[in-house]
Amino acid sequence: MNQVVEKKQALDTKKDQSEILLLVSTSKGGFIYYSNPERLVWEINGPHLLGSIIHHMILDYRTNKTILMAAKTREHGVTIFRTTNFGKTWIPAIQPPQNKDIDLAHIFRITPGHDSEPGVWYAGTSPQGLYRSADDGATWNSIKGFDNNSVIQSVIKNQSKELLKYQKLHSILINPDNKEHIIIGMAHGGVFESKDYGETWSSLNHNLSNNDRQNSYCLLSHPLDCNLLFQQNQAGIYKINLGDKKWEHIGKTLDIGDVGFSLCLDPNDMNKIWAFPMEGTDIWSRVCSNGQPAVYCSQNSGKSWYRQDIGFPIWNAWFTVLSRCMVVDNLKNAGLYLGTTSGSVWLSNNGGNSWRQILAHLPKIYSLEIGYVNH
Repeated sequence: MNQVVEKKQALDTKKDQSEILLLVSTSKGGFIYYSNPERLVWEINGPHLLGSIIHHMILDYRTNKTILMAAKTREHGVTIFRTTNFGKTWIPAIQPPQNKDIDLAHIFRITPGHDSEPGVWYAGTSPQGLYRSADDGATWNSIKGFDNNSVIQSVIKNQSKELLKYQKLHSILINPDNKEHIIIGMAHGGVFESKDYGETWSSLNHNLSNNDRQNSYCLLSHPLDCNLLFQQNQAGIYKINLGDKKWEHIGKTLDIGDVGFSLCLDPNDMNKIWAFPMEGTDIWSRVCSNGQPAVYCSQNSGKSWYRQDIGFPIWNAWFTVLSRCMVVDNLKNAGLYLGTTSGSVWLSNNGGNSWRQILAHLPKIYSLEIGYVNH
């Protein structure tokens, strides 16, 4: 933990002097927006691959230069594109992630590898697959230990065809102190851990019911302590310290209910969490309750929550926020970003206490990511 904290503190000053990138992935292309640390004005770069489905874009924090994009295009199908000039040119993977038994619906998540392995990346797909690239995204190979794990594969193969499109490997966490230590989160499967670079895997579902772990949506580790994990699943918001063997249901004190897709962690405070609750009725509405959007914040690791809605519409605003559509930047005065399926992006630069819309009229937003470019 000390190494992580020291590294973060060393980067804080640089980030406060950086240009911020907001990468917005949508159903009709990718958009990159730029601002200074004050975050008052945002300039646009894009759209990129206009008309194509973009599920995820992410800037390599190790170089602050390479961007990988998970896309589905008419020409290339499901693949990963790479740019090293901030979108002037995009190069498709020579060998994208592929499943020999079934066509991939999409690539859901891309994650940079460990600091000690420049050029290594990970990708999670739908249906669930885990892939690694060792050449900066040019070629991708499935991780055999994942493919050969009987528990993981039984979960994947026992799903009905109707649920196949909902299967996805949504989260990939790399321990900053140990490249061998990888944790993944899967919708329909839950959380698994490898301590040997993906060769073998063990379940971290522990006390969760079969239904809870099968409907996991978002998994995060805290920037200040990679052993502290949080997840949003169909049953609510949970946290665990690795080694405890028990998930704690920290969202049960949220009076509006803790069903939703997304979570955010304050990079400067281990006790501060944000969530965007949505209705979880039998008809699967998944919109903000009563058409009144609000973020809920806890400053004590879920013991209590309070509503943050200043600046949002006060009624008839039926926001849906997907699992990678609420993110936080790493500036000392952390900025919180929220993207909706109706194509708007909202920003709070005061910890969620008030919000303003910074982008509107975009296509359906699938994910947001933050990056930094030093000058």
